[in-house]
Amino acid sequence: MVSRIGIIVGLMISMPAMADAEFDQWMSQQSSDFASYQEKQDSEFSSFLQKEWKEFQIKAGMKRDKTPKPVVLPKAPKPVVKTTPVTIPKKIVSVKKRLKSLVEPIVKKPSGPKLPPLMEGERVDVAFLGSVLPIYIKKRVNISLGNTIDNKTIAHFWDRISSVPYLPLVKQVSTYRKAVGFNDWGTIQLVEALANKLYSPHSNEARLFSWYLLVKLGYAARVGYTEERIHLMLPSQTPLFGLSYFTYGGLRYYVITNSAGRRLGRLFSYDGNYPDANRKMDLYIKNIPSLKVVQANRVLKFNYAGKQHRFEVNYDKNIVAYFENYPSTQLDLYFKSTISDGLKRSLLIPLGRLMEGKSEEEAVNILLRFVQTAFSYKTDEEQFGREKYFFPEELFLYGYSDCEDRSVLFAYLVKELLGLDVVALTFPGHVATAVHFNSTVSGVKVVNGRREYVVADPTYINADVGMVMPQFKNVQPKIILISDI
Repeated sequence: MVSRIGIIVGLMISMPAMADAEFDQWMSQQSSDFASYQEKQDSEFSSFLQKEWKEFQIKAGMKRDKTPKPVVLPKAPKPVVKTTPVTIPKKIVSVKKRLKSLVEPIVKKPSGPKLPPLMEGERVDVAFLGSVLPIYIKKRVNISLGNTIDNKTIAHFWDRISSVPYLPLVKQVSTYRKAVGFNDWGTIQLVEALANKLYSPHSNEARLFSWYLLVKLGYAARVGYTEERIHLMLPSQTPLFGLSYFTYGGLRYYVITNSAGRRLGRLFSYDGNYPDANRKMDLYIKNIPSLKVVQANRVLKFNYAGKQHRFEVNYDKNIVAYFENYPSTQLDLYFKSTISDGLKRSLLIPLGRLMEGKSEEEAVNILLRFVQTAFSYKTDEEQFGREKYFFPEELFLYGYSDCEDRSVLFAYLVKELLGLDVVALTFPGHVATAVHFNSTVSGVKVVNGRREYVVADPTYINADVGMVMPQFKNVQPKIILISDI
């Protein structure tokens, strides 16, 4: 049987018919006489780049909530036994149905299409997240910037690189995007991996190549330079934290090649844009990329109602590596992300079985106790020396997690296993969640529109649904919608 990556390579090699839908749409907007249209655009842009560039003041990356997070977590008191009559709780009827697709055996996929003859050109094997992705270059253009970096040398680079037809390369990247399931960040990382392969060890030339190819893919990419360094910049649909930026044309252009956070102060960039290159980065995770799986295991233990539960989960270290340098962005993006298939099966099945036949309230309490006590707590500042929000998969690799990481995982479990609507709650220095139940549940509530949500705090140790940390008892949290329900 052909491996997953083998099937992807097969899709890649069967090129022109497999072009990405977005690329097809973009292509349809171009002139019918594409070659001359391309040559005219590139020539005009090259001339434009030779004009005097503007100096831009670079602003330091935005910071998140500066309120310190709790270093030691409070433990909830034992809940008071209820003596007044309560509404009969609604039993869960969806857990078995939701688990059915997970426990069914995996159907083997057919062995991929018959491979046609290879594409023309030099094959360049790009190592990317544990896989080797073949990309074919019709003609390699070796360009050296020399010791001088200015707009003239950058214009010369553009002029030389655009002399080679780029359409086959754009098709290949676009096809990988679709076959592997990359979002914009994955696509950008693939382009940078190719550029580094072609121009190593010359980082400035690699960044100019990345800029060129991203522009040809329709991204609103820009470059700028300091005395000795080229920087690649991109706008984003969501605000990014910790990355330097400057504003041009009403957009914030984030310096994605300055991940170390060095103080730039200023740089020079051109005053204009390449025609039709206006795409901003969309960083939402709609699916997990289908690359080589590097499985790792972790044993999780927690107590509920006087009984200990223990099970082993399988997570993908390659997916964690994919998220390692992911730009830090707004909170709802993490809550709307997903996990790998292996983690989904090994995590949801044992938890779902514990909740079968339980009420919604008790099922949520089981999930709360799991997230509260199966993971060790430490703030990001203590663990990383900086603020780092986890995607759900990351929680299983790192030794510690804090409030927003646990809230992201808890919300994912509630939505996947119980199908209940969840919102995120942000307090000064703290993140929690709240759940909308189908039956009456007592405790502290928040209201959004006509919906009432009961607070559920995955970081308040041993707290049941409806309980709030003492320091936030009289604080009105900000509500962030995270469900499509």
